[in-house]
Amino acid sequence: NGRKARAEDPEVTVYECHARFVGPHRLRVDVQTEIEADHIVIATGGRPSIPQVVPDAEVPYETSDTVMRLSSLPASILVLGGGPVAVELAHVFSSLGVQITIVEMADSLLATFDREVSRRFTAAVSDLWDIHLSTSVSCIRQNTTGIEIDLADGSSVSGEILFVATGRSPNTDSLGLEATIVTTDHDGRVVVDE
Repeated sequence: NGRKARAEDPEVTVYECHARFVGPHRLRVDVQTEIEADHIVIATGGRPSIPQVVPDAEVPYETSDTVMRLSSLPASILVLGGGPVAVELAHVFSSLGVQITIVEMADSLLATFDREVSRRFTAAVSDLWDIHLSTSVSCIRQNTTGIEIDLADGSSVSGEILFVATGRSPNTDSLGLEATIVTTDHDGRVVVDE
């Protein structure tokens, strides 16, 4: 295990806790310990972005962090989102025989890609998956067979499980970056000056 080997290296000190900047080159790693360095690498990764309608509904759901750990293969999956993560995992499960339903606010899947690629991909999978484009979620509820979603266009869809793949948010919001010269964009991604 790489982490164990690093922890045992006499040249490496591992702090297994949340760190927060308290100065441009200074981190507080616990209540009593601060460390300082000339260079600090920010590699905090991200977490799934979940639209508020999902937690408000109090229904079980999967994300890209959890969906590959399902204990059994579901018969059907409702996918919220139409970006790369959504369609990649929809393809994986579809290849295993799972019925896929996708709900996407944009007018095509992979909408941030080249327009022609997006259009052709959407057309190619339209015969394989039940795709609902240019609509949003009005209501989500659990029923006896899984999850049911009412859409803003008046239709409804259902599936055994709900997979939310509507993007990811960077884990920079609690780092105390205001104590540094590091800046972030409106989505919390670190901005690198060229």
